[in-house]
Amino acid sequence: MNQVINALLEKKKMKMKQVFIGLSMIVFLSACTAVDNSISVGVTETPVVLATFTQVPTQEVTQTPTKAPTLVLTPTPVVWDWKRSAPEEQGMDSGALADMLEAIEEEYPSIKSMVVIRNENIVLETYPGHYHEDSEFQLNSITKSVLSILFGIAIDQGYIESVDQKLTDFFPAEDLDNFEYLKEIITLEHLLTMTPGLDCRDSFQFDWDWSDPQWREIDDWIEYFVDLPVITTPGNRFAYCNSDARVLSVILTKATGMSARTYANINLFGKMGLYVDNWNSFQGRYTDGARGIRVTALDIARVGQLMLNGGVWEGERLVSEEWLEISTTPYIEGNLEDYYGYLWWVNENGFYAGIGYGGQYLYVVPWANMVVVFTSSNSDVSFNIPPHLMWQYIFRAIESGDSIEPNPDEYQRMLDAIEILN
Repeated sequence: MNQVINALLEKKKMKMKQVFIGLSMIVFLSACTAVDNSISVGVTETPVVLATFTQVPTQEVTQTPTKAPTLVLTPTPVVWDWKRSAPEEQGMDSGALADMLEAIEEEYPSIKSMVVIRNENIVLETYPGHYHEDSEFQLNSITKSVLSILFGIAIDQGYIESVDQKLTDFFPAEDLDNFEYLKEIITLEHLLTMTPGLDCRDSFQFDWDWSDPQWREIDDWIEYFVDLPVITTPGNRFAYCNSDARVLSVILTKATGMSARTYANINLFGKMGLYVDNWNSFQGRYTDGARGIRVTALDIARVGQLMLNGGVWEGERLVSEEWLEISTTPYIEGNLEDYYGYLWWVNENGFYAGIGYGGQYLYVVPWANMVVVFTSSNSDVSFNIPPHLMWQYIFRAIESGDSIEPNPDEYQRMLDAIEILN
């Protein structure tokens, strides 16, 4: 196991310096506005389509679409909780984790919560400052990765046919003021992979033109977005755009008759014993698919564990394994990570992540059966700290797939460091 980790670290060494810790990332992040809390990324200089998935694998429809029922939702009590163990019981070195905690205390005050889970056991949990396990954090663009799961569920249930459905299936061409033939090519897959080719100025390259709060001031934002001109052939170029996720949320509502928040509470969060009451909305009825879910660090870790479980939670399938596989498969080159899938960032070293502005990360590492969550202080400078901690300490801590020899002294040092931080 050490050989595997060392190989990954050596392979990643130069990329870490260039992407996460280098001056270029800091310059990039300095362009972010303080109001728009979701990560936005510009067009890659040399767009390359590495793979094309034009159709989701055939799936059995498990539910016939019907008119959405009148719902009265109430919070669901949590009936499931994590197991906890010393890192060594899960093949991890307490000393490396203690080193990380001491580094956070000395150098990285922007970290507000961090959870490391391996084999469904919490091996480290800390909430620096005045935070605690019940503290809720507003998720920025990690929200998009949750929306990806919801689309998989909607396809499983038959509300949406496949990712090959056209944008014009939901926004008919005859209703568009600025129709052009390329818009008939745009599919849900293009929106999920941020490759629709629309002139979306929701990025640092355009000084966040019509970003928060400007986009909310548009009388009919949905019509405005779908009427944007097409400037590149759909599917050919990655251009991060928050509004791709927002229009996907509108499409989910059109297909299911429910807001994304209601649909998630019934089919995703509720199944995991959670209830999300606070999630941003716009135009009075649509859930903001780009950001705004407010949950605890352990709540979002459940989403990561669902991914590791192949879409099964406590024996019940919530989303098809095929969807999770295709949504976390590289579709096109990215920049915050090596590739982008269906609203997930994908690393070439065998893991993927939901990433949000200001240092929010949901890492899912299948080869280590591990989920890691970071929330931070929502500042530009905090963004590149979690990737550094991940590579410098957490991956280094993995020594085996099985339990290793107990190390009481280092474990106590880790516990002492947690107490100091908290």
